[in-house]
Amino acid sequence: RIAKDCNDDADAYYKYAICLRFTNKLAKSLQAASQSLQIKPHSDVFLLMGQVYRELKDTERAEKVLHQAIQYDEYNHEAWAELAIVYCLREQFERAILIIQKAMDIKKTDLQGYYNILSLIFKNFQPKGFNQTFKDLILQGLNIPYSTCENYSYPWLVTLFSDPVLAPFLNAIYRLPQAEFSKALQKQRDATLLTDAFFITGIKLLRAKSADLETLLKKLRYFFLMELIAGDFNPRHTDFLFALAYQCFFNEYVFSQTLEEVKALETIQSEIKTKAPESIVCLPEKLAILGCYQALFEIEIRDDCLVFCEKNYSQHSDLQALLTVQIREPLEERRLKETIVSIGAIDDDISKKVREQYEENPYPRWIDYARDNKTGSIRFTRAAFKNDAQKTVLIAGCGTGQQIAINRIYFPQAKITAIDISTSSLAYAMRKCRAFGFKGISFYHADILELEKLNQRFDIIACTGVLHHMKDPFAGWQVLERLLKPGGSMMIALYSEVARQHIVKTRAFIEEHGYQTTAHGIRACRDHILSLPRNNPIFEITNSGDFYTLSTCRDLIFHVQEHRFTIPLIKEFLERLGLDFSYMMAPSAAMYNLYAAQFPDDLQIQSLDNIESFEKAHPATFMGMYQFWVTKPNL
Repeated sequence: RIAKDCNDDADAYYKYAICLRFTNKLAKSLQAASQSLQIKPHSDVFLLMGQVYRELKDTERAEKVLHQAIQYDEYNHEAWAELAIVYCLREQFERAILIIQKAMDIKKTDLQGYYNILSLIFKNFQPKGFNQTFKDLILQGLNIPYSTCENYSYPWLVTLFSDPVLAPFLNAIYRLPQAEFSKALQKQRDATLLTDAFFITGIKLLRAKSADLETLLKKLRYFFLMELIAGDFNPRHTDFLFALAYQCFFNEYVFSQTLEEVKALETIQSEIKTKAPESIVCLPEKLAILGCYQALFEIEIRDDCLVFCEKNYSQHSDLQALLTVQIREPLEERRLKETIVSIGAIDDDISKKVREQYEENPYPRWIDYARDNKTGSIRFTRAAFKNDAQKTVLIAGCGTGQQIAINRIYFPQAKITAIDISTSSLAYAMRKCRAFGFKGISFYHADILELEKLNQRFDIIACTGVLHHMKDPFAGWQVLERLLKPGGSMMIALYSEVARQHIVKTRAFIEEHGYQTTAHGIRACRDHILSLPRNNPIFEITNSGDFYTLSTCRDLIFHVQEHRFTIPLIKEFLERLGLDFSYMMAPSAAMYNLYAAQFPDDLQIQSLDNIESFEKAHPATFMGMYQFWVTKPNL
C-alpha cells in the first residue's frame, strides 16, 4: 500500500519488495525492486534481487545483479556473502570460499552467520589436495562456537592426508603393524602430527569417517595406553590424548579392543579405584585414557577422586571439559529422563523393539549446530515457510535433538512439540536445547501411533527418518495427516529402495555371518568389513559416515525394522492420504545442477515423475533419504 501511494519513493518500493519476498511472492518482489531501481539505484535493492533470483534458482541473473550491488557499494558485505552462496550453488566452491572471506574481511565483527555459510560451502566442497588457505579456514571454522562442525569432515580429512608437513609421517606409519607402529612413534616422540592444532581439533570435534583414519586412531589409543602403563607418557601429547577421549566418546566406543588392552585398562581402573588420588601419577591422563575406552560415568570412580580433580585440577581445562562431557552431562540426562511426560502406551511389537534400540543407542551423539537464520539461505531448496511466531511445529521423532535445532533456525519463535519413542534420546535433546537456550519446546515420550492423544493440530510437521522404521509406515503417516491443519505443510524423509541396495547387501552379509545386534557384535562386524579388500562390494559401506559411530552404524545396517520406498509408492501414499506433493529437497548443489540441466522446466523439483526418471539415471542420488515437503489442502 505504501508503494502504491508513493510512486516516486524508491525506499517504499524497496520495503514493499522485501515484504513480497518474505511472503514468497517472488515475481512480484522483483517487479517492486525494479520500480525502486528506476527511481534510484541502490546496492541493497540489487542485493534483494540477487536473493530473489537465487531463490528462483536463476543463479546466472543472481550473479549479475549481485555484481551490480557490489559496483554501487564495494563494502556491501551482505552482497559479497550472497554472491558466495550463488557460487556455491553453481559448484564454484573455491571461488565461493574466497568471496565469503571477502565478506568477513569487510564486516570484521559478528561473523557467526558468515562462518555458518562458510561451513556449508565446505560441506559440499571436495578439495583435490592441499591448500594452506583452506586449512586455515577449516581450523577457524572448527573453533567457531555454534557452528555445524561436521560440515568440515571431508575437507578436513583430505587436507590432513595431503598436508606436506603432516602427511609424510602419517602415511608412513598408519598401515604398520602395532608393534612397528609403536616403535616408529617412539623414535619420533616429538612428532609434529601429535601436537598439530589442525589434527587435534579435528580429532576432538569430528567423527573419524575414514577407514584409514580409524586405523591410525586405534593404534594411537593402544600406544598411549601402553605408555601410561609403562610410566613413559610424553606430556607434549596430553592435548591429543584428551581429543582422542572426545573422539571415542562421541563415536560411542565403536573401535574394537584387544585382550592386551583390556588387561591394561583393568590395571589403571584398579589404581584409580584403590589408591588415594594424590598418589596417582598422571591422574588426568589416566582418566583420559579410560575415557578413550569407556564413558567415565559408567566406571566406578570414587567421589573423593572426582572432588580431588575439581579442587586440584580446576585450571586443567581439558580434564574439566572431559569430566563435563563424560560424567556431568550424562548424569544430567539421567535426571532429565525422570521428568519426561509420556503420552499413551507403546504396545506395537515393532515399536517396542525400535524403542529398545534407541534407549540403548540414542541416535546420534552430536556436539553443536548452527543457530543462525542465515544458514537456511544456502540450502538447496526454497524455504518452505517464513518465520511466524504463531505457527505450531510438531517434530515427530526428534531423536537426540538435531531436528529441533534445524527447525528452530527456520522458526525461531514458533511453538515446537518434540516427541520421540526413546527417553534416552529425549533426555539428550532436552539437555542440548537447554544448553542452546531454546525456549518454547514441549517434549513428550510417545509412539507416533498414539499422538492423537495430544489433542493438538499443527501448522508444520517434520518427520524425518522415522516412518520407514514402523511396522506400518502408512498407518503412522495417517496419524500425522490427521494432526496437520488444513493448509499446513509436512516434511517427510524416507529411505530409497534404489539408493540403498548396498545396504541390502550388507544386511544380508550380517545375517550370513550371524553378527548379533550388540556392541560387541557391531564391532566384530565392522572389523570384518574393514578387513575386506577395498574392491569387495561390502566394503562400499565404509564410505558412509554413519559407519563410524556405534549408534549410527546400528541404525545404518543393524536396524530392527527397515522399509524402503520408491517414487511410485510415495505417489500412492500421497494419493491415499489426500496430500499434495510440494517439492523435493536437493541433497547437494551437484545433484541440483544435474537435475536442472535435465529438467529446466522443473527448477523447484516439484514433479515426482521427473524425480523418478532422474533417480533411475543417478541411482545414488538419495543415498541419505528422500526429503520432501507435502501440503494438506485447505477445506
